[in-house]
Amino acid sequence: MKQLNGYLQSWLEAYDSRTHRGTGQTPKRRYEDCKESKCHLTAEELKEIFLWEETRTVRKTSVIEVEGNTYDVDSFLRGKKIKIRFNSYDLSYIQVWKDEERFPDAKPAELRNQSHSKVSQMGHEDTPETPVSSYLEQIKKQQDEEKRRELGTTRFASLKEKQTVGGVDHD
Repeated sequence: MKQLNGYLQSWLEAYDSRTHRGTGQTPKRRYEDCKESKCHLTAEELKEIFLWEETRTVRKTSVIEVEGNTYDVDSFLRGKKIKIRFNSYDLSYIQVWKDEERFPDAKPAELRNQSHSKVSQMGHEDTPETPVSSYLEQIKKQQDEEKRRELGTTRFASLKEKQTVGGVDHD
């Protein structure tokens, strides 16, 4: 993992210092130029952005089903198509929407599954280990070489020799 993080860091540094054709600036420069105008989202706002959305039809009994779980919803919505929004890792909380209007959250009547089946499948996939691509290795080497050039070839032994002249230390 440490090696992969090193490759990623090198790739990011190479990408951030390459001029973009469309903007004429490097991503790093562009970010620094607009840093002050960036808006920062709260944790709640981020959660809202990443909620999954699906459509359901409310049964005559004011119930919907999601991933084998049943939920009670507002009786006004019987027989109507609604949009539900939820965190795929926590099916105990389901937002209910109809025509861009938010209704009271669905209440779990029977909660058999805590997370969406697609999330469960993603977590159990076996990903074969493959060697790091030569492309990443090349970028890492280029970044290391560039850092060496930037730092120069400072020889600390020669610095110490310059400081001590005739056996007297000039610190």
